[in-house]
This record gives sequence, structure tokens and C-alpha cells, in this order.
Amino acid sequence: LRHSDMLRQCLEREDRRVTELLASAEARASVEARSLGGHPALFPAGQAGFAEQLEAAQRQAVMAVRLAELDGLDPGMPGHPDVVAARAVVLVRDLVEPAKVTALEKLDEGGPAIRIATAWLRTRIENG
Repeated sequence: LRHSDMLRQCLEREDRRVTELLASAEARASVEARSLGGHPALFPAGQAGFAEQLEAAQRQAVMAVRLAELDGLDPGMPGHPDVVAARAVVLVRDLVEPAKVTALEKLDEGGPAIRIATAWLRTRIENG
């Protein structure tokens, strides 16, 4: 691979990483607000670890952007808000739908559980 190709791959990887972490935080906050009365779903140690991971990812993305700029490449904007929001919607569904299925199964409501699980899996397959 050429240097510019490797740098482009690095930019894309860091962008995906930052986007995924930001979307995860947005999805978790949404579920916490809607389903948990605003109470955090992560224990304090988990929250601190997540914050550290996000900070490290953002720092690496900034370094990749700066290297791209120095090499004359258009780095784009990592963690674009529209992409983060769209990914967060998918992650909310991935958090909520399995929880619904589990709750219905525990209530011995297999039929509705299967319908929810099937619909959720279809969207996962269709959207990759």
C-alpha cells in the first residue's frame, strides 16, 4: 500500500471508532432517559473507562487528521453528528429489542417475543 492509502485507512478506522463511541454514548443516554428514569446504566468504573476510551479515540483521530493535512489529504470530519445520530438510532434498537424479547419470554409470552426478535433480526440483516 502507498503511504496515502495507509493514511486514508487510518483516518477511516479512527472515524469509525469515534463515531461508534459517540453513538454508543448517545444511545445509552437515550435509553437511560426513556427507560431508566435517567439513571446511568454503567457503574462508575465503567463510565470512567468509557470516557477514557472516547478521549483516547478522539486524540488518535485528531492526530490522524493532522497527519493527513500535513500530507495534503482532505481528512474529512471524524464523528460527524449526522452519522453519529443515525448510528445511535440503530444502537438504541439493538439495546431495547433484545431486552423486550427477554422480558416477554420471562412472562411466558413467546409469540410476541418471537415477532419482535424476528423483526429486529430482519432489520439487522437488511442493514448489515
